[in-house]
Amino acid sequence: AQEVWVGTDDGNLQVTRDGGKTWTLLTDRLPGAPTNTWVSYVEPSRHSAGTAYVTLDGHRNNDMSPYVFITTDFGESWTAANTEGIEAYCHVIKEDLMNPNLLFVGHEWGLAVSLDGGQNWVPFKGNMPMVSVRDLAFQPQTSDLVMATHGRGIFILDDVTPIRGLTEEVIQQDLAFLPGRPSYIRGVAFEQSYSGDNEYSGPNPTSNAVAYYYQKKRHIFGAMTVEVLDKDGEVLAELPAGKRKGVNQVNWVPRRPAPKVPTSSALSRGAVFGPSYPPGTYTVRVTKKDGVYEGDLVLEYAPNSPHSIADRESQRLAIEESYQVLEDLTVLGEQVKALLKDIDELDGALRGRAAKQLDQLEADLTTIQNQLIPKYEGPGISGEERLREKIAQAYGAIARYDGKPTDSQLEQLENGKAELAVVQEEFDGLVRGTLTSVNKALEKAGKEPLQLRTREDILEEE
Repeated sequence: AQEVWVGTDDGNLQVTRDGGKTWTLLTDRLPGAPTNTWVSYVEPSRHSAGTAYVTLDGHRNNDMSPYVFITTDFGESWTAANTEGIEAYCHVIKEDLMNPNLLFVGHEWGLAVSLDGGQNWVPFKGNMPMVSVRDLAFQPQTSDLVMATHGRGIFILDDVTPIRGLTEEVIQQDLAFLPGRPSYIRGVAFEQSYSGDNEYSGPNPTSNAVAYYYQKKRHIFGAMTVEVLDKDGEVLAELPAGKRKGVNQVNWVPRRPAPKVPTSSALSRGAVFGPSYPPGTYTVRVTKKDGVYEGDLVLEYAPNSPHSIADRESQRLAIEESYQVLEDLTVLGEQVKALLKDIDELDGALRGRAAKQLDQLEADLTTIQNQLIPKYEGPGISGEERLREKIAQAYGAIARYDGKPTDSQLEQLENGKAELAVVQEEFDGLVRGTLTSVNKALEKAGKEPLQLRTREDILEEE
């Protein structure tokens, strides 16, 4: 509280270490600083007592050069930083909250970054336009860097944690994973907006799970893959590989595919998105010709959720259960549908008692099918409520709300499970009885027996 730095528009730089009782003029100690050049910013270090960073802006005197100075002894001596890589006169300099070697300079044409305490600078590109960056601020909870520009509004660099991890040791490696903030499990949301306010807003940060890796050189030749694995080593996703030199970002949607439902011309509502993967630490694996590299991706429940962890877990388990029930329903529905299709192609293949058995099998399978999916053959929503609709609606209702499922939702799911179990038993009885008899008759007549589609075949079908 006793240390105060002051820079003025006529080139004076002063410091007090006793709360303003006495001041020391430091202007003449800045090596190579032009006289009367505006001191545009002073940044005392958060990490080292006596360290401070200063930028000068001489454009009012037709001097467009960048000036950056660093002291480590309260201004007794100064070093003029190498400013190659800073493309114009400087408005602001900031030291990172966590890494004292990481510096950011806002200048008239954009943003420059130093990883080594100001010895070397590189322009920050990304999708940053050539614009005057007048001020910088860190958002400590999210590790974002907020940039105030002249004429282009506010830009936010989401999560500087990976940049903090770009140490001298890391940048000498061929490929290295970088630290990042945890990724959060978020509920399904649908945007509602008014187009008239579009020009005043920017896109939100991605809701995907994100990991970062650094490459010393651009990958040009040979295959390069990125995979996400769970704790048991199962591959959950294969993703496009970032091949450029520098920092690459892996974006993973941490959700399973939408549950399969029995096919029908009538639209099924509810089961349109998959459940989130559970919280935990996942492995991101990059494979290329010269080696295999692995890093961690941490998935957590969103900290701003109004629901307790216990309630979120209740919801997750209910979604997993309803997902499994929908898969069971789909397998049964597609088995029935395939059998009916094959029976239709057997027209006239059997005679006498066997033909009657085949007709009865077709009638019984049609009855089962009508319990599972709507009879409606047109497009859109049928209005008929079959088992598919009941279970899919229960799944959708549970999945759309991040908190504990309601008693009525769980009851709807249990009722659907019970009804499905009854229909499954009816089908299993047909398989053991009538289907077996029909297949014996088909084999006797020299025809191929009716085959049940396998669960694996149905669930792996695109």
